[in-house]
Amino acid sequence: MRVVNKVSELISATGVWNDALIRRLFGREEAEIILTIPLSRRTMPDRLVWKLEKNGEFFVKTAYRFSFSHSSSRIPFTLSVNESFWKRVWKVLIPNAAKVFAWRVCHDILPSLERLAMRHVQVDSQGCVLCEGSSESTLHLCRDCPFTRQVLQGHVMLQRTCFAPQVEECDLLTWFNYCVKSLSLTDLGTLIFLLWSIWKERNSRVWEGKKALACDVMLRAAARLQ
Repeated sequence: MRVVNKVSELISATGVWNDALIRRLFGREEAEIILTIPLSRRTMPDRLVWKLEKNGEFFVKTAYRFSFSHSSSRIPFTLSVNESFWKRVWKVLIPNAAKVFAWRVCHDILPSLERLAMRHVQVDSQGCVLCEGSSESTLHLCRDCPFTRQVLQGHVMLQRTCFAPQVEECDLLTWFNYCVKSLSLTDLGTLIFLLWSIWKERNSRVWEGKKALACDVMLRAAARLQ
């Protein structure tokens, strides 16, 4: 029996499928499928193309996204906020890195110690790095941590809104949604930037061993916002 190593060997000199050869080498169903594949009339050399990128080049990130989106274990995640919520978040005049931080907060995907433990990452303790007290969750870092409260209390509108009695016991997204709706764009930008600064201070303590006071974090953030 003839051995075929390349697809081109299944194509006749006239540029059409070699019907007899294909039916001899493959089963009936497979042969029918192959014969329905259209062949190009142009005599151009073959080249590898990654269809998930416009330029045809392969990137690991698009392969990961495709694999993740088609995974049977993937659980669809939707947020109970509308389009106007995101428009206000993206509209504030602060660095894009701070806006991305807000996006991660809303999706509760910051690598806090509690989140890492939930992902089965080995951590020595789940206690908050900043206050060394309660479990370090995203909500704790953004609202309930005494260190965070010290930073935000220097801004009257933020203190009044973020720690309003009606949302003090709410979940993370409900609380943040209330802040987005209640604050002006300027104050919202200040809130996001301060929370981002607090997160950076937390990481500085973890990775660099440096420790700043809440007032220092607030003053540095205020100076940069100016």
